[in-house]
Amino acid sequence: MSGWWLPKSWDVSACWPAAARDGADAAGFAARLAVPVEPSVSILPEELTHSDAVATHLASPAITAFLAQVCDGSPYLRGLCLRDPSRLAALLRDGPEMAVGGARAALETAMIAAADFSSVSRALRVFKCDVALATALADIGGLWSLEAVTGTLSDAADTAIAAALEFIFAKAHSDGRWLGDAGADGYAATSGMIVLGMGKYGARELNYSSDVDLIVFFDREKAQVRDGLDAQQFFVRVVRDLTKLIQEQTSDGYVFRVDLRLRPDPGSTQVAISSTAALIYYETYGQNWERAAFIKARPVAGDFSSADALLNELEAYVWRKYFDFAAVSDVHAMKRQINTFKGFRKIVVRGHDIK
Repeated sequence: MSGWWLPKSWDVSACWPAAARDGADAAGFAARLAVPVEPSVSILPEELTHSDAVATHLASPAITAFLAQVCDGSPYLRGLCLRDPSRLAALLRDGPEMAVGGARAALETAMIAAADFSSVSRALRVFKCDVALATALADIGGLWSLEAVTGTLSDAADTAIAAALEFIFAKAHSDGRWLGDAGADGYAATSGMIVLGMGKYGARELNYSSDVDLIVFFDREKAQVRDGLDAQQFFVRVVRDLTKLIQEQTSDGYVFRVDLRLRPDPGSTQVAISSTAALIYYETYGQNWERAAFIKARPVAGDFSSADALLNELEAYVWRKYFDFAAVSDVHAMKRQINTFKGFRKIVVRGHDIK
């Protein structure tokens, strides 16, 4: 049963270089550095030079200069390197692909043993730190493409959210609040809870500082809550617990910031909305910007069959067959608002951000 709660989408190996996919990177991190590394005037932190595990790799001038420049240029990455030098050594020895796989395996083990929210919170943050370090070094060192970097970060978010959600449902089941049984894919997989990733997250384009945009719906017909407990109350609490596990700042940091504001009428609705109410809203009041937002929507956790059914229902709303003059005018107005707010009518500096 190990890892049964993990999303099946976790596989960014197709984005990695062929040599890495074929296991031809046994020579180690130094042999694969794809960017020129100049001798550095920066000095490695003493904690690394005194680490027996890391010292083996410092025989390579390229690795020494590379790590010195990374630690000198990024306090965050410096902290990750110092947090566990033995894991840094394993990353340098085995490569970032195996490091990411090892982080996933460690999370699986930690989640199986986790008994409370505190231990889950720590396991998720350790996982994120390990993935972030491997991804950043592979990125800076030129080992991975842009697609591999954003794909790895997006898949890490999928895994963290799925793991946190499954723990919340398992806890609710043990407390008697959730009556559904755990099937082959866990409690959440048949819960009727739909967690959609939106924006850059939905498109698997997360960068290092991205938050995760989520919309959460639930199917009342699948809700198996105890008598006397309102289904919406239950799912709202699940979303709040999920948000806390993912974005709360602790001594171990946070996993991802969570943004739930893309849901229908966020100023007056709960953080979890029934799928029936959602369909009524989008068919009656849905706006063009919401239609555009759903182009990148994808299920990231929870009940994927319910999510697919809902997205199929929304397909006619998102991809309208015909546009009347009012709709076309609304699209032009949305573009004018973007230009007015961000001033994108002309390129003003090199590297101008067109988002």
